[in-house]
Amino acid sequence: MSRLHITCPHCPSVVFSNDRPAVVEKRTLRSILGAEEKGPAEVERYYSLKDPFAFDNISVSKPLASNIKLLACGECEKGPLGYFDPAGKEYLLLCSLEK
Repeated sequence: MSRLHITCPHCPSVVFSNDRPAVVEKRTLRSILGAEEKGPAEVERYYSLKDPFAFDNISVSKPLASNIKLLACGECEKGPLGYFDPAGKEYLLLCSLEK
C-alpha cells in the first residue's frame, strides 16, 4: 500500500502522513454546511479513517446542528478539510487536498 502525504492548504503543517486509506464518495461539504443543491445530489471523494489518532495534526469542531463535526488543521485552525460523521463513525478527509 502506498503512503499518502497531505499538508494543510493554508500553512505548511502535515495533516496526514500514513498508509493510503480507503476512498469513499459522500455528500459535498457545501451541502453539509447548508448550501442549496441545484439538481441531483452532489458528492465528493474523501479518504475514510476510523481512528482520529491516524492524523498527524487535525482538530475537530464542536458538533453542528446536524451532529457533524468539521475537521481543520491543528496548527492554523483553518478548514474545513473534511468532517467527522458520527453515524458512520468515520473521519472523512477531502481527497482534493492531495497534491
